[in-house]
Amino acid sequence: MTARALVGAVLRRLAPRTVLALETVPVLDQRLHDVEAALARLREDLQGRSRQVEDLERSLAEVESGLAESRRMSLRVAQMTDLVFDRLMASTDGSGGH
Repeated sequence: MTARALVGAVLRRLAPRTVLALETVPVLDQRLHDVEAALARLREDLQGRSRQVEDLERSLAEVESGLAESRRMSLRVAQMTDLVFDRLMASTDGSGGH
């Protein structure tokens, strides 16, 4: 048995919880590294999604603006149509059929 193995065996008998805790450090370190890497990926994904949401919000604002303009134009066409029909009706009624 080597000196290192002997020290390890003595420590396991004298302080088993300490040895167990020390043995878990590399495992916990790896898990922490994995979690940090996953967090970094999630942050990158979040930034990409945020840009997509901003683009969609801009597009929605453009569509809403276009829709409002279309509604204004439709209202104007309806008003002009009413005016034309009113004049046609007035000219038909007032001129005796002209």
